[in-house]
Amino acid sequence: MSRPPLVVSLLLAVAALTFGRAPAGRSASEEITWNAEWGGFKDVEDSAIVSETDAWAVGSSIVHFDGQKWRAVNKEPYYLGLKAIDLISPTQGWAVGWERAIPFVDGAWMPAVSLPGVMLHDVELLSASEAWAAAEIRERRTTGAIFRLEGATWHEVAVPPVGALYDLWTVSAEEGWAVGSSGTMLHYKDGAWTQVASIVEDDLLAVAGTGPNDIWAVGGSAWDCLGADATHRVMLHYDGQRWSVTLSEDECALHDVVFQDGRGWAVGVGGSRLRFDGGQWTELEPIDPSERLGAFNTVEFIPGQSAALTADYAGRIVRMDGDAFVDLHAKLGWFSELTGIRMLDASHGWAVGPGAPALRYNGSGWERDSTPVLQDMADIAGPAMDDLWAVGSLGRIAHFDGTTWSEVPSPTDVHLESVEITGAGDGWAVGWRLPSQRDQPIRGVVLRLENGVWRRFWEAPERLMAIEQVYSDDVWALTSQAHWHFDGREWQKGELGGRTIDMVSPMLGWMAGDGSIYRYDGVTWTLEWTFPAGAQVGNLVMNSNGTGWAAAWYGLVAYRDGVAWRLIRGQENPQPSDGVPNGFRDLDVVQIGEGVDLWAAGGADSILHGRHHPLAIPTTSGAPPTMTPAATAPPLPTASPIQLYLPQADRGG
Repeated sequence: MSRPPLVVSLLLAVAALTFGRAPAGRSASEEITWNAEWGGFKDVEDSAIVSETDAWAVGSSIVHFDGQKWRAVNKEPYYLGLKAIDLISPTQGWAVGWERAIPFVDGAWMPAVSLPGVMLHDVELLSASEAWAAAEIRERRTTGAIFRLEGATWHEVAVPPVGALYDLWTVSAEEGWAVGSSGTMLHYKDGAWTQVASIVEDDLLAVAGTGPNDIWAVGGSAWDCLGADATHRVMLHYDGQRWSVTLSEDECALHDVVFQDGRGWAVGVGGSRLRFDGGQWTELEPIDPSERLGAFNTVEFIPGQSAALTADYAGRIVRMDGDAFVDLHAKLGWFSELTGIRMLDASHGWAVGPGAPALRYNGSGWERDSTPVLQDMADIAGPAMDDLWAVGSLGRIAHFDGTTWSEVPSPTDVHLESVEITGAGDGWAVGWRLPSQRDQPIRGVVLRLENGVWRRFWEAPERLMAIEQVYSDDVWALTSQAHWHFDGREWQKGELGGRTIDMVSPMLGWMAGDGSIYRYDGVTWTLEWTFPAGAQVGNLVMNSNGTGWAAAWYGLVAYRDGVAWRLIRGQENPQPSDGVPNGFRDLDVVQIGEGVDLWAAGGADSILHGRHHPLAIPTTSGAPPTMTPAATAPPLPTASPIQLYLPQADRGG
């Protein structure tokens, strides 16, 4: 029995996600344009290639390749959950996924069409105003569906009752095939979709061909390759009369198949690769034979070439040509996360992350820094171009003198998580040591930099996350559950904890952690604001006049105008998801004329840049005054070229 069609119009776009729109409460004159300068995406589910220098990919984000770099171009700070993309021309197409279909018009991505309860797995364009989409309706207990685009409207068409549909391929506007769960196959001809008897029980994940009498479908028993019963793959062929099984074996599933000019590729888990040439399939060396969980989900030929691109769940993008393959984009390290960023000015900066090489900014773009001593660093800080410090795993410490990075002697072998440099040859670092026995607690370690030499200063009974100096006898260290204050003689524990702290004077400072920002008035810490969804705060940068910024998970950025906090990036109700690609771990600020450049680094190897022109600080009695250190206090360091805020502000996390 066919089901009644579900109609969804493009007019519903007003209720869907918006590209680059300011959150509620933000003045239009203060709107910020955010751009991914590096990465900004996690998994890749599908791709569309225009040329060697113009390609698109979708998954966690909408990703573009401009001939130099792959980077996210969508403005949403959350996981998009896109499954497929198809272009009818270099400037026209659609991307589809969970509850949305996003049009690409005249080279720009437009507001999405909302399709509640629908997962669109694939899209195939016939023209700019005609397309098919394979889907499943989650609210109908995973029921397969076909949607059709006619003009500006997507509507569901009648199909037999089947399971989820994962892929489709059109021979022409009059004929096509769709495949899905448990061997499901549908054939479109004479204006209707009809079911074809299944000849396998495996999920069929992709279908493609060279013509009406030469069509192939691939899949397997599981989408990963874990467990004894998860290693089976199939390949089917249609000769114009009937389908037959050409491959059925105990290997990991195949996820995609493509053809061009008599050649073909099929890819799957671990980068398994089958190449079609001369009328037969040949198994090639897998791209990553050790990977058993994630699949290479997509494969597409570069138009007019024998080479093809494939990509996986972790955002790795690989070019294949013959037997050879080469990475075009790969996560920087195992954790795929940048945890420290330091921008010295508009033309110089570095970013670091655990298990990853560093990135360096040269004024026009970011590039990998192959310096060995910067590998696997967690944080970076420093007051000037010739005085930068980085800390990381196994107690490693490196210094940049303006020309060369050099590893310096370290008094510890613990993991160093954060560094704070307060002046030339002066600073602090904190880290933690795993216990030698399970029943023992993690221990925190504080290091002190004096006259260019590091020494052990104190050991805390818990893991330390950040450290901040106001003066040499006024130092704060944080754990996730408590804070410690050093008065020049001893460390005293307070109940409130966090992940980042910025003290602009002995009488004014801010601390943040699991979603909340607290303000210090010289006596007590008071809750001032909470991020939506309790988003964990990666870093905050504050000024002595009470203005400042904070970056958090779900890609959120907030601004304090001297009186109150408000979001300047993100939405008021972010949906928590393990797959959020742009959760921020660090933030840095550079003054540019009357505005500031905001640089945020975090998950999915993301570096995002926003130009902010803050509105005038409200002149109310609630605005905190600019604090001036007492005459008897030691002078603050003045080496920092950043004049927007006091130089002792937290610069590295």
